[in-house]
Amino acid sequence: MREISSLPVVLVVDDNALNLELLKTFLGILGCGVLALEDGADVTKTVKQHRPALVLLDIYMPGISGFEAVRALKADAGTRDVPVYAFTALDPTKLADNKDMILFSGILRKPPNIGSLKRVLETVGILPAGRR
Repeated sequence: MREISSLPVVLVVDDNALNLELLKTFLGILGCGVLALEDGADVTKTVKQHRPALVLLDIYMPGISGFEAVRALKADAGTRDVPVYAFTALDPTKLADNKDMILFSGILRKPPNIGSLKRVLETVGILPAGRR
């Protein structure tokens, strides 16, 4: 078994405990370490401290929304290069008019499944394409 420090780390930010647990399970199966937050308040601080390979960020959360959090990440020189995917159940066509969507590297639709998550990890280079 690999040590957690040798695993690529994904930060998951969602106020729904079931979504957090599903993603933790799937990411573990795919060989990633996981950090989890239930709101967007500490996203920038957490990214600076832990340098995750990817952030999966819910859009609508109480307090700081995913849009506010991604704006903060992209405005900070220390965090702007970390890929951030919107993690949402919303239809992407309904998000198309939101100017902040351009700040996200992509969208991972809810409910998550291991296949779509694997494709995101391959796209950002965490997993080699075609890995089983």
